[in-house]
Amino acid sequence: MKRRSLLILFVLPALWSPAQSNRWGLETYGTAGHNYAYGIYSRVAAIGSYNVGQNFVALAGLQCGTGASPMSGALGWYSSFNVGRFKFFVHNRYWLNMYWRYNIREMGALAEGGLSVGGWHMGIGLANRWIFPMQPVDRTGSTEYVFEPLNLVYAIEYKFNFTANRLWSATLRMASYDDFIIDRAYQPLLSLQVDRKVSDKVNLWARAVLRPTGIFSLSANYFEFFTSIGAHILW
Repeated sequence: MKRRSLLILFVLPALWSPAQSNRWGLETYGTAGHNYAYGIYSRVAAIGSYNVGQNFVALAGLQCGTGASPMSGALGWYSSFNVGRFKFFVHNRYWLNMYWRYNIREMGALAEGGLSVGGWHMGIGLANRWIFPMQPVDRTGSTEYVFEPLNLVYAIEYKFNFTANRLWSATLRMASYDDFIIDRAYQPLLSLQVDRKVSDKVNLWARAVLRPTGIFSLSANYFEFFTSIGAHILW
């Protein structure tokens, strides 16, 4: 009953919007970077979406890479509604990361709410994470796991346009999660993304991301740095 109430509260209002054409979307990108734990790597990812008007988006993504980087999958949805100049949203996401080299499987779920106004986008929420071996770690068949409940997640970003026609823009972001990454609140991902709008249906972008080390990034070293280049297409 409780889940049904949440569905009615957050999802159905988004679907009850003025008649607009629904759209499919596809975002693909390649990534190259260095991780302190498993060295230099490369990855490719694809995220499909289905847009209902302007207020609801369902997502499904897959990512795979070289070396010890994980194979990842994600499912999620966004629902939003406008109140004056403010856009409020809720976001739900589930993910799975398979670290084959280390015999580790990571699963989790995220729930977030927030708002957008002007160039600002701000969200805060909670995430649960389960980490356990893919195969028994000893002769007893033990598959003990680690459960991290109610981790704080957040995202703060600001987007600004270089030109009046908004063909070029850049976004600065600090967040505890990304498309396939959920990190601890005190170890944020810091990113800069530059977008080039080719048309109403095609957008090209490039992104640089830094994952610092230490509590609140006080260490001089970094845990991971990577760059991505991609495209987002609607039809």
